[in-house]
Amino acid sequence: MTNKNAQKEEYSLLNLLTQIKDNRRKQGQRHPLHILFLITVMAIMQGAKSERAIARFAINNKAS
Repeated sequence: MTNKNAQKEEYSLLNLLTQIKDNRRKQGQRHPLHILFLITVMAIMQGAKSERAIARFAINNKAS
């Protein structure tokens, strides 16, 4: 059953990650939290099983 008046919501991974509240202190924040989560998810999808492996993934795949 479809409702023509219902708004279509986009549920992309990035959209969902941006909705997570960032409770970190402002001091020392270098990167948006949703980007850190996205990198973590991608690293795990590539087989990362530790924090070190996630960091290695981030370093090896950083933008130029």
